[in-house]
Amino acid sequence: NVALFAGFVSLLTTHFFGFSVVITNTLLFLYPAISIATTNIKNEKTIDYKLSLKKLILLIPCFLLTVYFLVSIRGIWYADHLYSQSSKLAKRSWYSESSLLLQKAILLRPNEALYYDKLAQVASYLTLEENLKGNKPEVEKLVKLTEDSSNIALQLSPSSLAFRKSRAVIFNRLAEIDAKYLYLAVESLEKAIVLAPTEPEAYYNLAVVYLTLKQYIKAEELLTKTILLKPDYYEGRIGLAQVYEKFGKTESAQQEYQWVLDNLNSEDKFVRDALLKLPKKGLR
Repeated sequence: NVALFAGFVSLLTTHFFGFSVVITNTLLFLYPAISIATTNIKNEKTIDYKLSLKKLILLIPCFLLTVYFLVSIRGIWYADHLYSQSSKLAKRSWYSESSLLLQKAILLRPNEALYYDKLAQVASYLTLEENLKGNKPEVEKLVKLTEDSSNIALQLSPSSLAFRKSRAVIFNRLAEIDAKYLYLAVESLEKAIVLAPTEPEAYYNLAVVYLTLKQYIKAEELLTKTILLKPDYYEGRIGLAQVYEKFGKTESAQQEYQWVLDNLNSEDKFVRDALLKLPKKGLR
């Protein structure tokens, strides 16, 4: 059929000089199929469609494999669905319900690191809630769940920068209960920096932890490194200016605040107010 052949050649040309999508690939295989189906085949042979016992036995493994793969795919889909629903619940601060869905998702896909990391985040929020209620047995249980989930996430994906940073945030949160977690947060962020030495956010987050520990000199070094890596990092500039204020380096603080106004946002109310509060001797 000339028309089908022309269509087939046009698709080959399109794929060679342009790009392919699902529908064009489908047509590429349909044209030959249509051509064969519409061709009058001489000397047709009668095909016996009856299933013999031998054929039936051979089909059983194929059927079982098909069922297995379909069930597996359905399990993957449902686990992701549970994860998605748990994330929505977490955004609404319904942490208890979110935790239950995540644990169900983990039962379906026990090797998915992302689920464990999310569970650690949710469990850390639940820990703070129970701590406010004074429920110490439940707090201990949730702290263990948080630590175990974070540990498993990193065991499954030890080179994940996102999980390292997430772990630091989680431990920083748990520091409200026990200050020892600040040092664990430092450890996690230092490993994150080893993984990504040019990632400014890791340096900034580590500086924030050192500020909480009142190690201002170390924080200043890290914030300086942050803005060297990314000069337009707003939080890094503001953090460095605030550290300068603590050290009484008024002129340096002013320079950082002024840089933000000149290069990022000239109408920033927070920065303008901060400049007005600086001692007059530091102003030019």
